[in-house]
Amino acid sequence: MMHTRKSDCSEATDDARIELSRVGVSYNGQPALDDITVTIEHGAQVAVVGPNGAGKSTLFKALVGLLPLRQGQILIHGRPLGSHNNCVAYIPQREEIDWRFPVTVNDVVMMSRYGRLGWLRRPGARDMKAIAAALDQLGIANLADISIGELSGGQQQRVFLARALAQEPHILLMDEPFTGVDVSTQETILDVLTQLRQRSVTVLVATHDLNMAATRFEKTLLLNHRLIAYGHSEEVFTSETIRQAFGAQVFEVGANLVIDQCCGGHNQQAIQPLDIKTRT
Repeated sequence: MMHTRKSDCSEATDDARIELSRVGVSYNGQPALDDITVTIEHGAQVAVVGPNGAGKSTLFKALVGLLPLRQGQILIHGRPLGSHNNCVAYIPQREEIDWRFPVTVNDVVMMSRYGRLGWLRRPGARDMKAIAAALDQLGIANLADISIGELSGGQQQRVFLARALAQEPHILLMDEPFTGVDVSTQETILDVLTQLRQRSVTVLVATHDLNMAATRFEKTLLLNHRLIAYGHSEEVFTSETIRQAFGAQVFEVGANLVIDQCCGGHNQQAIQPLDIKTRT
């Protein structure tokens, strides 16, 4: 399920940001991230891109304190992790969630409020209003009493995005939210991201779709265990940085760079030169 901790983010400033300094993280006893130093500006919308196993999920789990740091420091709003993690909403990959867990859509979205309430207090009018607004925004109010295991992949993703919105976070982390969802849900997610930009909510989205990263996100963080590049998407995606990140998976077909992301050529992604400059 999506994770929160009881905390108070009311002291966050208008220039709140995420700062990583020489961060190293291990996963299953193996180094997953090494010497990551980067500052994510308040209100930025960032596509986190890299090959499978590059450390994208590890980065998100480190940002919410689910994995310990092997070295370095992470600051959120200028304070160490754990100070106000309720300000950060995290939506993991769908395969990490036990969809057999006997809870309804409303139950899942309600859980987002417990980080503010604590487990012994009952939700009040403000909580119920936030939950109802999130369900309406994602178009799933009619599913409130349905078990999450009965939903389609797109509906499940909408539920967990509604949960994140009801949390009223300053920072939203989404791990592969576009995988296995229908086109309507994908467009709904992108519409929500537009609304969050207007509210200056910082958003990090892990995605395998480089063309989407280049065209729909103002900034991209390119990762392969170490930081390859971070900045405006049109500047990050170059022939050199793509090759550094994806290595032998990259080859040329005419004017395009093609990335074979897996499966011996069955999941190839052409990087169009109009979308991503393939300069050196």
